[in-house]
Amino acid sequence: MGDNSETAPGTYFMYPNPFTTSANVHFSFYENTDYSLVLYDLKGLKVKEVKQGKALKNVEETAVLQASWLSKGIYLLRLESNKEAKNLRVILQ
Repeated sequence: MGDNSETAPGTYFMYPNPFTTSANVHFSFYENTDYSLVLYDLKGLKVKEVKQGKALKNVEETAVLQASWLSKGIYLLRLESNKEAKNLRVILQ
């Protein structure tokens, strides 16, 4: 899953943003948890499940968002765990 590197708990970011074809997503949690990382359009429709799995406390997880087949625009990247959900606004150019 992740690269087993220590990172700040609760981290969630993506780069580059805006992006053209792919972007790297990094995240970690305060505790061991199941998670899902899903891309939605602005209408709230699920576009793609990027990654899901089990994360270990304070261990950085990474995912690559491949979006070369998508239309340019703004999307929401939602990270959900057992206890919380966070959204990132991502721009595909």
